[in-house]
Amino acid sequence: MEVLAVYDRESSFASRLVQMMNEDESFPYYAEAFISEEALVEALGEGRVDLLLADKQAYDETVHTAGAGRAIVWSDVPGYGCIDGLPAVYKYQSAKQIMEDIVRTQAEKEAVVPVESGAGRTKYIGVVSPVGRSFKTSFSVTLGQLLSERGRVLYVSLEPYTAYEVFFGKPADYGFSNLLYVWNVKEGAKGYGRFIEEFHGLSILPPSEFPEDLYKTDPVQVRHMLNDLVAEQGYDLVIMELGMDHRYLETFLPIMQKVYVPSRDDAVSQCKVQEFLRWAERMDEFMYRKTEPIIIPGHPVIPGGISQAEQVLWGGVGDYVRTMLAGMY
Repeated sequence: MEVLAVYDRESSFASRLVQMMNEDESFPYYAEAFISEEALVEALGEGRVDLLLADKQAYDETVHTAGAGRAIVWSDVPGYGCIDGLPAVYKYQSAKQIMEDIVRTQAEKEAVVPVESGAGRTKYIGVVSPVGRSFKTSFSVTLGQLLSERGRVLYVSLEPYTAYEVFFGKPADYGFSNLLYVWNVKEGAKGYGRFIEEFHGLSILPPSEFPEDLYKTDPVQVRHMLNDLVAEQGYDLVIMELGMDHRYLETFLPIMQKVYVPSRDDAVSQCKVQEFLRWAERMDEFMYRKTEPIIIPGHPVIPGGISQAEQVLWGGVGDYVRTMLAGMY
């Protein structure tokens, strides 16, 4: 977990804010308070700080010369924006809102970029659609296979029914249900990699064997479990396919750098997509701005022979994704 340094000369404010940050399990940073300039400079010099939150004056006078990389500054203006090119967060608001604004500024800054192995923080791409038979899985797996040529990529489906065996041409030995059991029962256990399948360079966490594992498990727990898996295995990118369970959407969509919404090219499908986008905008305007509706070309499946995942890679879906990536990078 990355370390967030909170530098503020008001010791009581910094200590209380850090305490609340560390008590919130959904906050993706471990927070540490600094009230001494010397202690902060030492921590920065030793590389023990991943993200800094400080006032602009302190940043200008001291911090930026001490090796601070990613930084956020306090703002006296409500909302979050920028001050002299630095992301800014309003100081005089609830701790919960401060944490949400910190996450948003970093997500906004870290738009989807080419995957480079060891480049730092793991990126997340979501794929979700209210439209059936929109080739969501074909798109997700093809995107994962192509991006796995640039770094370590994990594909995760949080759908209850996925036809995994048909799509990948073989049953899974282990998967989500096994990982969930070990993670819950054996606290602190390691070796999560044994639950991962490899497919032409793409790492896959096979989906839940029992739908009730998804329905009866708190999505926040699933998020923490996946965080542990990703941290242990060192993935550069996670491609996550989501169903329409709004508990999971509300838990996972905010951490995505990009959300693709595949659809079909007909009036009813397009109407469903627009309804979903309106919901996303009501939930979180920033989350809405990360979504991109797409229409995946259909593809015939040839029975027997190579797996469906390989067929779509070298068919129209593969051509579509290659063109999309070429335009982005």
